[in-house]
Amino acid sequence: MNIRTIVGKNLRHQRVQKGWTQEKLSVRSKVDVYHIGKIERGQTNVSIDILEKLAKKLEIPYSALFLDS
Repeated sequence: MNIRTIVGKNLRHQRVQKGWTQEKLSVRSKVDVYHIGKIERGQTNVSIDILEKLAKKLEIPYSALFLDS
């Protein structure tokens, strides 16, 4: 599995665990919902700045997005 797929899978898992839709995460993090969808599908390279915004709003450590389980 490549890193984009791992990050996307972990982002989706964390979002769903909170019971949030992509739209809710988008509003809270100010990251476009279309971009969140592409990140979760592993279809885009994502900047560290965006990962920081998403992790902060999900209240998770940044490292949680990189875990390969």
